[in-house]
Amino acid sequence: MGVCNAIWPHVGAWPKDETLDSDISEINNTVWTNNTAAFLEEARRLRDKETARKSSAETKSQIYLAALLAIVPVIISLTGKDGILGVLKFERYYDVAAFVCMVISIIYAFGAFSSAFRSLRVQAFHRVDVGDLVGKADRKLDEEYIIKEILKSVRHDRSSVNQKVSYVRVTHSHMLLMSGFLLAALFFVVLLPRLVEIGSLLSAAICGP
Repeated sequence: MGVCNAIWPHVGAWPKDETLDSDISEINNTVWTNNTAAFLEEARRLRDKETARKSSAETKSQIYLAALLAIVPVIISLTGKDGILGVLKFERYYDVAAFVCMVISIIYAFGAFSSAFRSLRVQAFHRVDVGDLVGKADRKLDEEYIIKEILKSVRHDRSSVNQKVSYVRVTHSHMLLMSGFLLAALFFVVLLPRLVEIGSLLSAAICGP
């Protein structure tokens, strides 16, 4: 699993949240009799932290998608260059190596795009909404009720937010691999032919024609 994930980073099938029902039940059955203000503040802090994790994951996914879309016209413009066209002739061993690296980098680019898009598709939107508060307007809206509703919203969102973050991490891994193979392709296309040419000139100068 480790080797496969290193070659092709992926999230895999997301496990069912087995403890969700028991955690929600525990929250409902908990009674805060003392210092509810401190618990309320801590619950709000947890809600803010979970919301920040969700927003951060979505922002990173959007940035990755924008970066990948920006790379497309650059790659298209490079296909008209003599060096890139020369690779497709497969006259030298490093032409084949450059072509293979280009293909692999494109595959990882598709993987990064897919993971970033999946991160945005994961829904995590539980919160204490207007209805939760207005519906209790006919009785005393105590701090304990608000604490429970906030904690339940955090617990409901935890698995979804973790899934979002996991997809972002996979996207990051795909982007790194894509960049590495793209740099390797550029090395074979641009730098290695120059090094071979310099080596030939030095060999001819030292050893003679």
